[in-house]
Amino acid sequence: DTACTDGMLAAGKCQGGVCEVTVPCTCLAPACQVCDDNCAVSNAPNGLSCDDGNDATVEDTCNNGQCVGVDKCNGVQCPLPSDCFTNGRCDKNTGMCEFDQKPTGSACDDGNPLTVQDKCCDMGCCE
Repeated sequence: DTACTDGMLAAGKCQGGVCEVTVPCTCLAPACQVCDDNCAVSNAPNGLSCDDGNDATVEDTCNNGQCVGVDKCNGVQCPLPSDCFTNGRCDKNTGMCEFDQKPTGSACDDGNPLTVQDKCCDMGCCE
């Protein structure tokens, strides 16, 4: 009687050339994989919620055994709409740009060389 494994992580003793399982399997399947009662690993159903471990992605789901998320900000550029906004960034949940507005009356430059002492208005315009 020698120790053996059945090839599916279950431990047992070799009896007449056959591995007789004495310890049930311990199946450690990665995300989007599942184990059946015999320790066989297969793909989890497509569309099953999961976590791909990437903070930049949302709506992570299983797809053919892989956890895949959606990066809604991939390639999104967020240029400032005027000199009265700062911190342009993409919202990972919507893919839309967000900005912080400078306080009304903050100094700005409207780009017109004929105007001086430009100030930010309450709607984010520079005048």
